[in-house]
Amino acid sequence: MRIKTYTNIWRIEGILYSIYDIKLPVPVTYAQIGYLVFSFLFIIIFSDIFPLSIINNKLLKHFVIPIGFAWLMSKKTFDGKKPYSFI
Repeated sequence: MRIKTYTNIWRIEGILYSIYDIKLPVPVTYAQIGYLVFSFLFIIIFSDIFPLSIINNKLLKHFVIPIGFAWLMSKKTFDGKKPYSFI
């Protein structure tokens, strides 16, 4: 006999399609926004330490790296779980 549980309905990720009246080109999840903010703040705080100090291009340092990190972490799973579930 199987008992049905409905716990998976609470695991739906929130998706942001627009900010006020401005539509985003790509739908963004709240986890991606969190990764983006975390990586952006990390780069601002630790920009004087060695690996980040040799990058002189501001566009690469403050936009491409955080967006790439957010995209990579939102697609990556460890043992079938998202990385933020281990925190």
